[in-house]
Amino acid sequence: MWPLNAAAATQQKVVNLTTQTLHELIAVGSDRARSGIELTALGITNWQRGTDAAPTSQQIDPDNWIDPKTGMSNYEASATSTGDALDAASDLDDGTWLNLGTSRLWIVERPTPPAGTTSAVVTIQIRHATSLVVLTTAVYTITAERL
Repeated sequence: MWPLNAAAATQQKVVNLTTQTLHELIAVGSDRARSGIELTALGITNWQRGTDAAPTSQQIDPDNWIDPKTGMSNYEASATSTGDALDAASDLDDGTWLNLGTSRLWIVERPTPPAGTTSAVVTIQIRHATSLVVLTTAVYTITAERL
């Protein structure tokens, strides 16, 4: 019997993002509304939402951005955005490839006053850090609104 090929026996990674619209509406208070997309170093895709004083994370992709959730540092993400400017807390949105061994965040915030909407369209790609092959792309419309 031939020996098993170690590469063939290795579990295949699935890397996936899903295009989504994420809209956060804040009606009261003096905090800034916020909405954004986060790819965590744990392999989870989160919607960052709420206010700057009380942000929350909500997992949005049931399959996460990688499955199984191991070897995240072997992958990189790149983002570009159009529309309103991303918040200063965001990672680069100029197409620079960033290692996913560190959590990455792209977010908009709406200050108060005045009431209104801040919105951006963020295109995110994930590639393998060694082969440089792009594995998935998704477009996220992120909106923070104050009444």
